Amino acid sequence: MIDGVVYSDNDLKEEGKFLNMMRHSRDLPKTSQPPVGIFAEAYEKLMKEGAEHIVSIHIAHTLSGTVEAARQGANLSGANVTVIDSTFTDQCQTFQVVQAAKLAQEGASLSEVVAKNRRSSNYGVSGNTSNQILKRMQEQTDIQEALAKANLMTLTVGGNDVMAVIRKNLANLSVSSFTESSKDYQKRLRQIY
Repeated sequence: MIDGVVYSDNDLKEEGKFLNMMRHSRDLPKTSQPPVGIFAEAYEKLMKEGAEHIVSIHIAHTLSGTVEAARQGANLSGANVTVIDSTFTDQCQTFQVVQAAKLAQEGASLSEVVAKNRRSSNYGVSGNTSNQILKRMQEQTDIQEALAKANLMTLTVGGNDVMAVIRKNLANLSVSSFTESSKDYQKRLRQIY
């Protein structure tokens, strides 16, 4: 929502449109999960088009109400829907969706598709630096075991390292503030991967 007007992703597809609207808006935009009715309509449409069962994978419930809206939409539509909380955001969730689509195209059963998507593990801890991530990977056997069995691992790392340098050097921040930390970060990254 920008200045009291609700926009969908489709409304903002044109390159630069969102940024231009933000530049000229009175307030910062607000976001929300799609309405329950949008999910119900989408599920009903898919069933009318011949879908036997729908697997609906969404952003982590801890970050958004989307999963609950999808569940409510599924109940309203009467469609045969399995709603999955990915426990992830962005790229990690993309891998889950692509894997589910490939499995479905290969003829996997619904239970196989759902089981494969529920076998993902999220060991993320908000605010961890690369040093903390590396330490957890070295000390926690559950993480080591999961990594040994994994077909794919995604890792988002680095942002909190940058913030740590900024906090430490806030009064005298310069490019050189990052030099030594950058070298240490690169060493840790090599150990992680």
